[in-house]
Amino acid sequence: DQGTGELWLTQYAAIEHPTPGASHDESASITSGLIHVTVTDNDDDTAISAGAVAVTFQDDGPSVTASSAGVIHDETPGNQGDADDTSAALPAAFSTRLTALSVGSEIGHAQGGTSEVTFDAGTDGLKNVALTDSTGGSLGGVDSGLDKTGGFSIFLYTDSVNDNIVLGREGTNDTTASASGAIVFALYLDQGTGELWLTQYAAIEHP
Repeated sequence: DQGTGELWLTQYAAIEHPTPGASHDESASITSGLIHVTVTDNDDDTAISAGAVAVTFQDDGPSVTASSAGVIHDETPGNQGDADDTSAALPAAFSTRLTALSVGSEIGHAQGGTSEVTFDAGTDGLKNVALTDSTGGSLGGVDSGLDKTGGFSIFLYTDSVNDNIVLGREGTNDTTASASGAIVFALYLDQGTGELWLTQYAAIEHP
């Protein structure tokens, strides 16, 4: 604005910022030295600014809230009112993957509340939503702290095909995880509704 000397900037699409992860305010700038200010008087004399105009865009980042998210399944036959047990059909993507995994017959399943998990991809748009460890990495045999009744410890794996799914697999013993161990339970995040679903295939030891 030549009346005030102010620079104004409008933006219509997201700018790529190269650093992944939590660098939400990373800056990306127009290459230095490209844009200068030229002043011309009425007899066509000119003055060009020695310094260039700096134009910088700070990144936006995604956000997620899951602090109160949870789901409870009761092993007792039938739907129990003190848990999240349900006879509702599983989401198609979850059901299809479980069939491919040959999980066998379930004890039952449970459905958490709508929008227990909420997220916003920001202006860059959504690429993926996944169930991960605290660093954002896949769960690759983490001890869940649970044991199969009459069996061994249960270890957590982010599913390699659908990372909205975490599988609880029985270890070969109480300290050794097995990526091919029997599936005791499966947890699924429906990213369309924010609901958590839980299916169970074997009893959990309650001390």
